[in-house]
Amino acid sequence: MEKIITHQSNQFMLSEEELLTGLREGDRNVIKYIYTNYFPGISFFIQNNKGSEEDGRDIFQESLLILYQKAKNPLFNLSSSFYTYLFAISKNLWLKRLEKKRKLRVTFLEKEELMIVDELASDINRESQYRLFRKKFGELSTGCQEVLELFFNGTPMKEIAQKLNFGSVQYAKKRKFQCKEKLISLIRSDELYNELL
Repeated sequence: MEKIITHQSNQFMLSEEELLTGLREGDRNVIKYIYTNYFPGISFFIQNNKGSEEDGRDIFQESLLILYQKAKNPLFNLSSSFYTYLFAISKNLWLKRLEKKRKLRVTFLEKEELMIVDELASDINRESQYRLFRKKFGELSTGCQEVLELFFNGTPMKEIAQKLNFGSVQYAKKRKFQCKEKLISLIRSDELYNELL
């Protein structure tokens, strides 16, 4: 008989072993319990450390997948509480992503950054282009920023697909196109863009 988890009433708490077993076996009730009880705290941490709600979801899912892979090993034992362990994985993933973003931005080539704005208005002066680009680029999701930074730095689409764990080169191209269109839309909707035309 399937276990009913009344997590919202706090009348039923799962043990660390039940959480690991449920995760290992793909028990929907346990996974729902994990999301309901642990996602908000992790998402809050990420959003308070330069992340978005979308970043929070991405990191949480990635962390859960890592923990699932570890839990499949029968010799695996938690060295702390389930939440503490999951939070530590999430925190490490997020800090690595922030560091990766920082390094990518350092190597960002200004002339390539300006490429998109050039498509929109070649008569806008370079300084204004750069400011407008950076402002709107910062409004994109972390995922979109990563795709576009790699693309602007001349990384081949095959390598982008591998680095960002996309299923195929075709998906990487589609994602790059969607992110570029989103950036162009953000730039066009800015008052500064219209003033500079």
